[in-house]
Amino acid sequence: GPGEAERFAKAVLDRFANPFIKHQWVNITFQYTMKLKVRVIPVISQHYTLFASVPERIAFGFAAYLVFMTTAEVNSDHFKITDDRALYINAIDKTNFVSTILSDESLWGLDLTAFEGFKMTVERYFNYITNNGIIAGLALIK
Repeated sequence: GPGEAERFAKAVLDRFANPFIKHQWVNITFQYTMKLKVRVIPVISQHYTLFASVPERIAFGFAAYLVFMTTAEVNSDHFKITDDRALYINAIDKTNFVSTILSDESLWGLDLTAFEGFKMTVERYFNYITNNGIIAGLALIK
């Protein structure tokens, strides 16, 4: 119930507020592609069924995922991407990168370009984040 959700949220916040626990944020992205397939793709499908529109925040998150998967260094800080599909994703031609990734049924179990407007929205966010950074990109989403 609601009380349980609040207790869980408080426990998570307390854990991350603990200065004695060293958090490696990149660890959250462990097997990121699989997590998206299992957790997010069904939500995209359900969103289109219910609202017949682009889920803007999910499209932004997807764009951020694609930028992350193709970035190995931030401010001279190198990090390791631990994802079975990382090499495959990085080998994809950058000319039609977003379209190729979104349409790849071996990654998602379906062709995400079939959802009207999703590809265009993810491409727009991907290009913006690539050119302006994630913080500037966050200002775009409502």
